[in-house]
Amino acid sequence: IGNGEGEVPLSKLERHLNKLPANITVKQMDSLESRLAALGTKVGPAAMPKGPLPAQAKMRGVQRTVRRR
Repeated sequence: IGNGEGEVPLSKLERHLNKLPANITVKQMDSLESRLAALGTKVGPAAMPKGPLPAQAKMRGVQRTVRRR
């Protein structure tokens, strides 16, 4: 991304990405979408976080919480 030689201007980035060849089929896309949806509904330590975590967050008592489950 940029204005130099061999770079794509930000205003044309979406158009450039849409022109790229598709690497996965519709069937693979459906499978991937269902897997991601399942990860989103999963509860517990392996679940996907709902938002960004602070860089300096202290994880006090996480092991104790996991043991209680």
